[in-house]
Amino acid sequence: MRLSPNKSLNEIDELIEYSNRPFVDDREDEEIERYNRILAKNKQDYIDGINKEQAGAEYEQILANLPDIAPKSQGGYLKMKKSNSANFQKLKEKAISAGIEIKDFDNSEV
Repeated sequence: MRLSPNKSLNEIDELIEYSNRPFVDDREDEEIERYNRILAKNKQDYIDGINKEQAGAEYEQILANLPDIAPKSQGGYLKMKKSNSANFQKLKEKAISAGIEIKDFDNSEV
């Protein structure tokens, strides 16, 4: 390590000691809460993305194998699935009997 002419050895030792101090979270409570909200939103967005992809794959299988009872759009299927409507339950039974796997939405920890 090369010393600059303006720093004494004592100052360097103090900087090293300060740099190696134990971690202390000195953020305000508001900052911590905001960070936790951002993390929760990002986690929910990630889970929603996985669920949407899964529902899209299921819809494509339903459309290919059961076109007469398939919803008009993937968005309609997603809405039915989210609300777990009576029509979705009927569709799910027919899809399972046709060999299509219908998974529940994933709301687990990431």
